[in-house]
Amino acid sequence: MKTLSAITLALAVLVLAPAALANEEVILKSGDSGIAKITKTTEDSISFKYVVKDGPTVEMGLRADQLDPNNFYTLRNKHMENTVENHLKLARFCIENELFSRAKIQIAKARAIDAEKVDLILDDDKVKEAIAERLLKYVACELKNGDMAEAEKWLHILLTKAPETKAAEVARQNLDKVDEAREARQA
Repeated sequence: MKTLSAITLALAVLVLAPAALANEEVILKSGDSGIAKITKTTEDSISFKYVVKDGPTVEMGLRADQLDPNNFYTLRNKHMENTVENHLKLARFCIENELFSRAKIQIAKARAIDAEKVDLILDDDKVKEAIAERLLKYVACELKNGDMAEAEKWLHILLTKAPETKAAEVARQNLDKVDEAREARQA
């Protein structure tokens, strides 16, 4: 009888193991985390099921802005349909959350699907301006915080990647402010 119980237990472990492996860590911005089964992801949210301690299985959803950006990226990248649009939307999320190397990965994945379509979308002046404006906000934030090195870093990225945008014109003016602030700190 012990042998039969051991075999039954082993079979149960083998049958249930794939389900256990499908569970993934969901990490909130606060750092709190839990293990859940991802049921759906969208460009700005995830839905999942989890078991409440000693209770029922609950299904819920969270917005991307409630999650740790790296965690949302990992979950979305793993569970989304492989389309140009999905990769570019995830790239936008990455840019908005300063995950620039991951944005490049998503753009490369989109190009692998349809390079011409990606080039048309990325060449769009509205897209360039939106990205440049985001970078300009980082510059303004760092200037306000007094972190000249970070402000210069964002200015450099903006001026080299999107020099023809309106945001770049404003950035050139901010470059003078960075120089003035640095001179004032040295005096």
